[in-house]
Amino acid sequence: MNQELFKSYVDMISEGNGARFLEKMPPQALQKELDNLCHAALLAPDVEQGHTFLEKLMEYAFREQLPKKRLAVLRVASKRAENVYQAGGWLPIVQGQEREQPAPLPFPEDVFPPMLELYGDSVAANVQVDPAMIKTAMLGACALTMQGKYQITYPSGNGHREHLCLYLVIVGNPGERKSSCFSLALLPVTRWQHSQREYYNDLLTKYRVKQKIAQREIDGIEKQLASQNLTDKKRGELGDKLTALELSRSQCKPPISPEILATDTTVEALFKLMERTGETAGIFSEEADSLKIVAGLYNGGTVGNLELLLKAYDGSGCSRIRSSDNQSQYLHEPVLSVCLFSQPSLYEDTFNNAEMRGRGLIGRMVVCFPAQKAGTRNVRNKSRIDPEALHAYCELLGTFVDKPRPEPGSMPVIQWTPEAAEVMLDYLQELENSMQKGRTMEQATDYTSKAGGVAQRFTGILHMLWTQDPQKPVTLDTAQRAIRLHRYYFRQKQVAMEQEETQEQALAARVMEKVLNMTKGTCKAYISERELHQRLRHTKNLEKRSGLRDMLELLEARHLLQIVEERGKSAVIFLNPNYTP
Repeated sequence: MNQELFKSYVDMISEGNGARFLEKMPPQALQKELDNLCHAALLAPDVEQGHTFLEKLMEYAFREQLPKKRLAVLRVASKRAENVYQAGGWLPIVQGQEREQPAPLPFPEDVFPPMLELYGDSVAANVQVDPAMIKTAMLGACALTMQGKYQITYPSGNGHREHLCLYLVIVGNPGERKSSCFSLALLPVTRWQHSQREYYNDLLTKYRVKQKIAQREIDGIEKQLASQNLTDKKRGELGDKLTALELSRSQCKPPISPEILATDTTVEALFKLMERTGETAGIFSEEADSLKIVAGLYNGGTVGNLELLLKAYDGSGCSRIRSSDNQSQYLHEPVLSVCLFSQPSLYEDTFNNAEMRGRGLIGRMVVCFPAQKAGTRNVRNKSRIDPEALHAYCELLGTFVDKPRPEPGSMPVIQWTPEAAEVMLDYLQELENSMQKGRTMEQATDYTSKAGGVAQRFTGILHMLWTQDPQKPVTLDTAQRAIRLHRYYFRQKQVAMEQEETQEQALAARVMEKVLNMTKGTCKAYISERELHQRLRHTKNLEKRSGLRDMLELLEARHLLQIVEERGKSAVIFLNPNYTP
């Protein structure tokens, strides 16, 4: 079909000249142009004129007794025109919102105490990575060593408390020396583990020997109780002794394991680990396979059990049924910190997972996008890690990790000075207001609603690094440091959202370009979803039909097109006649 001729049909119908055109058109010519006229009528910007023309065209077709097999497109077009006309026409196209894009912030200086600041900077210079990468990993190590030992109260004094656990994700490409960063950030923990292993193994051996002795005594008493020649008195004495032994054996707890670090683990394996470590653990991994496991990327997309990950962030009790013997197990106050290095593709797959977002796991994660250094590093670099700073870092965090967890109900709770509380409350209100309609975080309430708690956790961690005293209140300086630190990560999230939105806009433009080419470009008003997917299936994020449907629904919400389901057939995509690229 000639494009200029087709456009003249559209203009003629919109201007109300269709009836006169039909009167002058010979039946043979009409039969030849019938399909083109139907598509032209659906693309007429004046919906009423398009509807009227198709009514006239239907009358003409029956009067001239055109073959029934030629009327299929006419029937589809007439039904569609009637529906659009009855609905009052197409709704106005909603233009994409233009928002000012936030610029990324540099990682704040002087947040950590001077020697820890020096350690992070000297590691960054030595390994040649963005300081944000090593300092984020250090922040995760700090959270791991303090979790379950301190809490911080909400600054308004409402009684709410936050544990000091953190869930951190560092996003970057391969080749960014993440392994070196993780090992240096975790050095205080791994050194502590090494120093504790021999002592722990001795305690474990003694525990097992004691358990074996108790079991033998129990077996001996049970053997005696099986005898038929016992008096009632003797049987009662043995029963009391057996009960006492069983009770004593159950109250004898195994020593707490220092193996609190996991790399890539299932939730079930994590539960078992926390049973041995006093209900504390950290998942630190350069490959983020745990994220893949939880997101179901190894299991056909079925999201794994999230309960422990959700509960351990807040120190809430968590139970499970042990598969080996169907017995219930319970963690009373599990605490967990996470620090994962994720490649961009994994970040996209997991952070866009609807179930993980809906359950609140993604909202708990603090994301860092450090500057990529591969290709810009200096092979003649001679920078060394400052030995005094390394010693100070290991010494301070070693003190925290070596401190046992307090008894239930006796955990120290960090308070605030009035000045610090006011500054933090102002910042928390700023976070809250950012979720208002039209503001930057309107579409990220799952993340922003938890951001205030993260800011408080940062405050608690920094307070302990600077003072080592939970009895002292948070000072104004510490609150301001925590706000600067949190603002950095919050801005990182905003920049990532803008980039995702830009990518989404580019993808939407790509889909609309293809829809336009396959409709107006071929003199048609509609195409099937199947046909469209065939043309776009090699486009990233549109490989699956579900990805295309998500994008089509987004475009439909902007009134650029409409999806009409066909029973037993592929859905039909109708282009808004008023759309112009």
